[in-house]
Amino acid sequence: MASFKVKLVLYFLLLSLLPVAAAFWGFSTVDDQRLAGLIMKIGGGLLLWLVIAVIFFRWAGEEDRRIAARRQWQDLDRELSRMGTTTS
Repeated sequence: MASFKVKLVLYFLLLSLLPVAAAFWGFSTVDDQRLAGLIMKIGGGLLLWLVIAVIFFRWAGEEDRRIAARRQWQDLDRELSRMGTTTS
């Protein structure tokens, strides 16, 4: 319960300092919100594309390994066929 009270006091303290901080940087409250939105939009977009890239390259690597394994079996089958024996 004490932790909640401390957080509440800190919240209102920071909220009361917002106009002072905005005036210090020369931003209006609306400009501050626009800048915050732009930062979150760019950061969120970068995070999204990073996740998409990681998933894509993992998938592509898995496909390459799968194709390489299939080619090894095909090469083995071809070699056995050339020698006159079959795998089936």
